[in-house]
Amino acid sequence: MGNLKIILAWLKKWRYFLGPIFFLLLFIAMFIYSVTTNLWLQYPLFLKAPLAFEKLSLSVFKESLCHEDCALKRLLARGVLAESLKDGNQATAQKIIKTLKNNEIDSDFKIELLKVWLEVFGSRNLVPEMLAVFQNSSDEKLRHFFQRNFELPLSSWRELERERALDQNLLLKDRQSSLNLLAEKDPDFRSWSEEKKLFEQERLVLPMLKSLLLLKNNFMLDSNFFENLWPKLIVASEKERNIAIFLARSTLDQGNLSSESFLNRVYSSSEFSIFSRSFAAEILNQKNANYNLIIPEIQDVDWENYLAADNL
Repeated sequence: MGNLKIILAWLKKWRYFLGPIFFLLLFIAMFIYSVTTNLWLQYPLFLKAPLAFEKLSLSVFKESLCHEDCALKRLLARGVLAESLKDGNQATAQKIIKTLKNNEIDSDFKIELLKVWLEVFGSRNLVPEMLAVFQNSSDEKLRHFFQRNFELPLSSWRELERERALDQNLLLKDRQSSLNLLAEKDPDFRSWSEEKKLFEQERLVLPMLKSLLLLKNNFMLDSNFFENLWPKLIVASEKERNIAIFLARSTLDQGNLSSESFLNRVYSSSEFSIFSRSFAAEILNQKNANYNLIIPEIQDVDWENYLAADNL
């Protein structure tokens, strides 16, 4: 009984000191709980916008392989940042631009921020500061995101990409990335590529097929194109073979007879996978009802494995 009185007396004496500490600890615990769950989304915008920025950064840093839960977390964080930009919050806008200018920041995080900017302002409203980020960046991943998603002045990127496409010292995949971008967005690419003889039959390499596919009807193939391509496809990857098949489909309407015979040859060849043969059969059946080719039966699990391997 005496010990209890001593404790009560001590608590009474220190109540003004212990009370604030208790409520402070309780507030910190509630704050941590709300941040680790989705309760933080109920905060006022001026509080949750900086939290969204940090959560997005942490997700990119910790979850390089982003699946369902991660994708949802990033979507929520980007949504808050977009809400802040739409509300006219200049602090958020300047923080995004400052982060994009920092060469030490991971490009994946920068791309997440660019998705926010794209959602709010669209592809055309690129402020001078944002254009300067693109022009001063040497990060290919970031530059290509800019080029594929924003309407940039042609003069701000074309010459650099043309130089890269012709640079024999670069890896083929890096040159091809520039070629594909030029084929997709450079209105003068056809005449430039013909002048540089990029698609000469004897020089054609399989990765260049995608550039031809992007050009579609803006590039006429030689009548013997697919016949000469066949030996290279025998040793090609599944993805390269499929690009050739889709290229043949795009040239059927041009009256290129070799593309039709090529698709027939693919369908009949045991060298090609059941997937490639299926694509060829569907294209020919759609082109001419007289074909009525039997589509090889493929199980759902086989399709899932095939698509997971990025063959399209």
